Amino acid sequence: EVTKIQNYVFEDSEGVWFYSGIFPQVYRFLVSTDIKPEVLDERDKTKPRKFEPILFTQLSEGFSLRNDYQTPVVEAILEHRRGIVFVPTRGGKTEMLICAVQNFMDYRKEQTYVTVIVRKSPLADNMYDRFEFRGYSSVGKFYGGRKDFHTQIMVCVVNSVYNVLQKGEK
Repeated sequence: EVTKIQNYVFEDSEGVWFYSGIFPQVYRFLVSTDIKPEVLDERDKTKPRKFEPILFTQLSEGFSLRNDYQTPVVEAILEHRRGIVFVPTRGGKTEMLICAVQNFMDYRKEQTYVTVIVRKSPLADNMYDRFEFRGYSSVGKFYGGRKDFHTQIMVCVVNSVYNVLQKGEK
């Protein structure tokens, strides 16, 4: 049986555990209380995580990618099911992401929820507008005081997500 101790921290018969995404915060907290944590990572790093491959397809209705660099980026996002895209201004990051999201949703074929996290509110506004322009009706915002939780696609600003996690909100 798993018992929730605090937000994102749990206890079971094996001990106390938490999601790896909050490791830096947990480590800093322990060090700040003069506890010297021993980090034991038992993952088998010789075997990379394998996901069932998602086949890449283009979006319909006149949408296309620049094959020299956009298509490999979308393929990599789909292969690893996550990613950080560094492309110069006007390089098509938004369109690549929308293409990856569409392919992922087509692959899942059931109600799928996607979270898109960007650095700044203007980028989030652009992402939100582009999803709406492409015909997505269930797009929500999680920034600037808005928390549209009951949407299929959630566009978030990283600071808004971080602040909620720091406050322990749900």
